[in-house]
Amino acid sequence: MLHGYRAPPPTAAHYTIRPAPPILLTDRQNLASLTDSCECFDDILNRYSQSLEEHMMQQQFQSCIEACNACADACDMCSAACLHEEDVEMMARCIALDMDCAQICRLAAAFMARGSDFAGALCQLCAEVCQACGDECAKHQAQHCQDCAAACRRCAEACRQMGA
Repeated sequence: MLHGYRAPPPTAAHYTIRPAPPILLTDRQNLASLTDSCECFDDILNRYSQSLEEHMMQQQFQSCIEACNACADACDMCSAACLHEEDVEMMARCIALDMDCAQICRLAAAFMARGSDFAGALCQLCAEVCQACGDECAKHQAQHCQDCAAACRRCAEACRQMGA
């Protein structure tokens, strides 16, 4: 080593990665010894397969779940703001649909998150409620109603696609 000289740190090119040798199951004895060494192999494989399927299902539903949660939040804000309008009676249908829509959106998101067999059917109903809420909110000039209508329409479209 030269005085004051430091060698550069090793890079990936300095290392050789060798694949593990294949396990050959050429006879029953080798297979039996392999399965005996890991009695729970099938259980592990089954759990991995199930968790992988669940993960893929959650990814498939993720955009619809996000639309449902955004719609539920918009409906909550809209109903709260409608209660402070001058003519609350005129906003009664809007408030009622906001509450229905927020609840069904949260329920649909929960069904999708856990991969329920009924998620698709619930998404179809959610799309109908979102459409009705969006149509009602669009009738009002208040910005919170217009924002809610837009969120409801996005959610209705996402739920229609998911329920198809």
